[in-house]
Amino acid sequence: DPASGSAVFTVAPGGPAPANSTIVLSFVLRNPKAGQDSPLVEASGSGGVNMTAVAVSKGLGNAAPLLVADFTTRGVGQSTPSAGEDNTLSVTLQTRASLLAGTTVSIINLKGSQTSDPSLPITALANGTATSVFGDAAQWIQISG
Repeated sequence: DPASGSAVFTVAPGGPAPANSTIVLSFVLRNPKAGQDSPLVEASGSGGVNMTAVAVSKGLGNAAPLLVADFTTRGVGQSTPSAGEDNTLSVTLQTRASLLAGTTVSIINLKGSQTSDPSLPITALANGTATSVFGDAAQWIQISG
């Protein structure tokens, strides 16, 4: 049930765990299609031994369970609407998860540009993060339309 999201494990008849033993479980869940922060994850016990639900420590950053990447801030603007002029587009993005090396970010549907050079120099703005994350150039793929 996506609303409650509980995985329930039952101790097998021959498998009780002694006190202070470490149990490591691994299982696969499918992430939702929309971005989300990692939810509060808790563990509880019932049946043979009752234990009140308590928060469990979670992985940090991208290792936090059920953290799903998306763009939490997204915007684009331009320097001029004038025909035939060079036009600087400024894109602002903020992500919920860390962008790891090799991640590709595409700005799509930039139709009608007369740009033919396959390499787009990236201009560092005030905080300088664009070039420190993406280097000094992006790939331009011209699509007619």
